Amino acid sequence: GKVAVLAMLQHLPELDALAVSSNPGLGPHVAPILEHVLCNTQISSLSFGSCGISANVRLNLALLRSPHLTSLDMSGNTEIGPLGLQGFTSQLPKMNLQRLNLADCGLESRAGGDS
Repeated sequence: GKVAVLAMLQHLPELDALAVSSNPGLGPHVAPILEHVLCNTQISSLSFGSCGISANVRLNLALLRSPHLTSLDMSGNTEIGPLGLQGFTSQLPKMNLQRLNLADCGLESRAGGDS
């Protein structure tokens, strides 16, 4: 879980990409992992696809402004929905993202609030 991922990341300061997709129990723990990665590496690509992230998981959006982060995959987190993207959307102009994958994030449903 979270402890194992954080322990591994402490030994990888030169990490350029991290994919922890298809770990549905990781959802509630994504924020501390994200904080560690963005504060301690110059990572450019993150993939949290199908990790059970919901609209209730509060990502530290200020950290998403990392100048090195150019690719973010949040696909398959069907419970994010429109509500989960509200705060994230306001941060997009401040980010250097070149690729953003939000496929199958419940944007067409009411999973995370009104569309």
